[in-house]
Amino acid sequence: QPSPVPMIKPTLKITVSAILQQHSDLQEMIELLVKGEKIRKEKELELGNLLKKKDKTMSKSRRIRASLAVLKKVKDEMDREENALELKLKLVDENRKELKRRAKMVLNFWQQLQKKREALLKLGSVEGSLQRERMTTRTRLHLRQFRMLYFLYGIYPVRRRALERKRYRYTIRDATVADRITESVAREISIALGYCAHLMQLVSKYTGQTLRYKIDHKGSKSWVSDECYSPPRCIPLFFKDSNSKSAIHTGIAMMLI
Repeated sequence: QPSPVPMIKPTLKITVSAILQQHSDLQEMIELLVKGEKIRKEKELELGNLLKKKDKTMSKSRRIRASLAVLKKVKDEMDREENALELKLKLVDENRKELKRRAKMVLNFWQQLQKKREALLKLGSVEGSLQRERMTTRTRLHLRQFRMLYFLYGIYPVRRRALERKRYRYTIRDATVADRITESVAREISIALGYCAHLMQLVSKYTGQTLRYKIDHKGSKSWVSDECYSPPRCIPLFFKDSNSKSAIHTGIAMMLI
């Protein structure tokens, strides 16, 4: 039988080697655990850093989102202001066009007024010259009328002769116009009234004045006619008979109206 001691020694050797082997395995495992713990800690650190970075990124993204929202609001306000400015610019452009149109109208109106003013000035100058010519013509006409009336005064001189008791008698071309109409002075009165009728007719013709009653001059057989009647009523200015005195007075009155 083999001795027990030699049997025990290999067992111990095997046990020690196994223990050593297990110890080395344990050390390796421990090292692996330590490495794993280090790696875990590193990973945790990395994860923490990542989380921190993520938080920072999230905060940044939040800030960016808030900033973007603010920028969007600002952009919307700027768009509204831009639209309002565009509307204002359109209104300003329309007002400018309207002002240009009105200024053009005012300029045209002013030019028309200037033309009218120039035309009025020309017309005023022409009218002034015409008025001066008219005045000159009128003055010449008046002078001519005065000269012709002076000639008439020379043709038919009217004079006043003094009588007794402060009485006067008028004569025309030495034909006496008596106060009383009698048969003795009838021919002389007829001649004087014929002169007066011719004188009145010429004076009305030279001065352009229309007589109220028409005078028909026929020398010493002149008439005064009233054309208001049909046929015209003729009043003699000469002595026919004793009944013609009132007719002569009526004819003289009609001739003097």
